[in-house]
Amino acid sequence: MSKAFILIMIYGGWGSELYSTADNLEEALSKAQKASAADANNEYCVELEPGGFDNPLFKGGARISG
Repeated sequence: MSKAFILIMIYGGWGSELYSTADNLEEALSKAQKASAADANNEYCVELEPGGFDNPLFKGGARISG
């Protein structure tokens, strides 16, 4: 049986790619917020519902949606 994990994607003008994974929502939100604060040019999305419109999205260290 595999362990569930949450994907954290990075989105920029060049496209998107997997940034990291997390074992729970709290960890995923923390990773995405910290990464976005360190890299204000790109957006970091916690993919709770891949392709959905209400996923938590961070830019410049701030949560901008979800």
